[in-house]
Amino acid sequence: MLEVLKNNQVHNVVAIVTRYFGGVKLGAGGLIRAYAGTVADGIAEVGLVELVKQQEVQLTVDYSQFETIKYWLEQHEYQILAVDYATEVVLTVGVEADAITAFTQAIENQLAGKVTIVVGAERMVERPYSRNISAKTTSLK
Repeated sequence: MLEVLKNNQVHNVVAIVTRYFGGVKLGAGGLIRAYAGTVADGIAEVGLVELVKQQEVQLTVDYSQFETIKYWLEQHEYQILAVDYATEVVLTVGVEADAITAFTQAIENQLAGKVTIVVGAERMVERPYSRNISAKTTSLK
C-alpha cells in the first residue's frame, strides 16, 4: 500500500484497507496486490489535489472597466475571490505566486494603467490534479 502512495507521489495521507476474510487464502503476494489495487482504486475514485501557493491581488477599477476586467480574468481562468462594490469596484483575485509580475503587467496593459493593484497575503490553495494512477508495487524480498 505504501508503495502505491510513493509511486503516485502522494503525501500527507493515511490509507486504510479492511479485508474481511471470505475463505479464500490469497497468500502474501495476493494480499499485496489486493491491497495495492484497493488503494489505487481509492485514489482514482477520490482524486488528487496539489497545494499551490497563491497571492491575493486586489484590483481597484472604475465601474466602466469592471465588465472588461471581469471578462478578461474569466477568459484567462483567474479565480475571482471577492468583489466589493463601493465608489470603485475592488476585485480580489487569486494568482499563483510565481506569476505575479506577468499578471500585474498584463492587467496594466489591458486597462491602460487605469487600475490600482495591491499584492496581498499569500495562501495555499488546493487545485485538482490528474494523472494516471499506478497500482505498481515492489515485490517482497
